[in-house]
Amino acid sequence: MAHGLNIAALSRRTGIPADTLRKWEQRYGVLRPERTPGGQRRYTEHDVQRVEWLRERLAEGFRISEATALLGGATAAAGTPAELRRAIYDAALDADVLALRSLLDQSFAILPLEQALTRVLGPVLRLVGDGWEDGELTVAQEHLVS
Repeated sequence: MAHGLNIAALSRRTGIPADTLRKWEQRYGVLRPERTPGGQRRYTEHDVQRVEWLRERLAEGFRISEATALLGGATAAAGTPAELRRAIYDAALDADVLALRSLLDQSFAILPLEQALTRVLGPVLRLVGDGWEDGELTVAQEHLVS
């Protein structure tokens, strides 16, 4: 059985109505809850952080479509620091500036600042440096940090 918060608990915790959470899931893909054998949604702490971040952006005057674009869909990368590090490094290898921007935005959106810096950005910068040293990154990718 899947563990986590059901939609009512997520709604109470974040102050976002359950109907709105369902719409955000369907329209924008910002949530991807696991399902119980009975089909009930189960949300993680990662989902809570995403909803709270979206709520804060709405309070700042962003439209939900703008906020979700900044956050990135549920498929944009993932939420764990390891997944974000890998996705950022891969985007650097591909010299994909738009993906890099989106992944960095997502890192800072879903993680507290200290974690984003120490568990994602710092380690990925070391990976990039090692990649240059090992010749994995080419001159074409060097423009990403210049």
